[in-house]
Amino acid sequence: MAVANEPYKWYPQRAGRVDLVLQRAIETGTIHDPVMRQDIARLLIMSNSAQWTAARARTAQQAGKPQGPEGSLGKLAASNIARLAARVHTDITGTQALLSGDDSPLHGVIAEILISVPAVSIAGGTDEIQKNIISERVLGMPKEPRFDNGPFRDVPRNASSSKI
Repeated sequence: MAVANEPYKWYPQRAGRVDLVLQRAIETGTIHDPVMRQDIARLLIMSNSAQWTAARARTAQQAGKPQGPEGSLGKLAASNIARLAARVHTDITGTQALLSGDDSPLHGVIAEILISVPAVSIAGGTDEIQKNIISERVLGMPKEPRFDNGPFRDVPRNASSSKI
């Protein structure tokens, strides 16, 4: 069973490895580039804000309060953070970003980041679905028009999802 579940375990490269960015920029000297510094600052601000939002949600949950919009907001933020982190890693590393193996930057971790980051925008509900949830349930915007006129329109749905 452990082997079957191996692809589903947490894989830190998927989140963009924000924790490696600042040290890599210092090591490569790209920290002295003002545009790079702005991108790194933006990434760190987004990452810290997402961590604080998640901590606030955990605290509310521990206090027995109902879940708010933090889940969808956190998922969407994680996707944006991962994409920005991948771009910043690429800007820091340059043409060697896609190399793997022992001679590559961080022994191939940068390449793993670039390859695995797109999974964040899909897993757990795509970014588009999260945006719809936020717009309809949090912001109170009208639901999108439905075009499911086909044979599956009348298929019974799960009782809990029909209330949503």
